[in-house]
Amino acid sequence: MDDGSLTGAAAFYAGAETSGVPAKQVKVREFRAKLATYLEAVARGGRIEVLSRGRVVAQLCPPAAAPTRASTRGALKGQFWFAPDWHLPSDALADLFENSVI
Repeated sequence: MDDGSLTGAAAFYAGAETSGVPAKQVKVREFRAKLATYLEAVARGGRIEVLSRGRVVAQLCPPAAAPTRASTRGALKGQFWFAPDWHLPSDALADLFENSVI
């Protein structure tokens, strides 16, 4: 029965990023053994560094907040080109297709 609460080291480091506590460093073997626990800690805002032979090989942190979109008005200005005859009436366009030589 999982109530969503963390235990042990994962609970302590769940708030590491906001509390100023450095990232938790774990060896690859421990990380693999407790993957779900560490992923929960990261999801709650913690940071994990995975070590292999004493060197950091991976850093896990929560994803960055999605960027907010500024106004899109005018974002495509200058990206489209219209033919000079784009405004021809539909009869003229039909005439072009019916009398064209292919």
